[in-house]
Amino acid sequence: MKVLNYTDFAAFNYIQSGDISQLGNIVINRYNEIGVIIQVHEDTDIRTDMFGNCSLNEIRLATLEEIEKFQPDIINHLTKSIPKFTKYIAVAIKDNYWVALSKPCDIQEATSFKGKQMKGEKFAIKTEIEFNSYNKTIS
Repeated sequence: MKVLNYTDFAAFNYIQSGDISQLGNIVINRYNEIGVIIQVHEDTDIRTDMFGNCSLNEIRLATLEEIEKFQPDIINHLTKSIPKFTKYIAVAIKDNYWVALSKPCDIQEATSFKGKQMKGEKFAIKTEIEFNSYNKTIS
């Protein structure tokens, strides 16, 4: 996933010297810190807004669920870059079962269902495709 404008997260106008297509990618490290790539030093080294410089082998792309859990304020920057045709479903998860809390909707509406799950259930947002695929595997 990417943010629409990575410069919203940068304190400076950094010099880029690598694969600039990575700019704006939302990544996570082993400590569950979420960051936006704001500078590319080389093809293997980057800078994020939250945890500074690191190697690409220390991070991976963050999922929507991880962004929602560890850095939810990024979601408002995501919604502009998420294609309009993608539909999301708010789900409650308990004992590895998914229960839909919403009909397929846009990301902002799905996020509004947080807090509607029952006690002991986890909240997550899944794409309609993920949700439908999951339901087929448990049938």
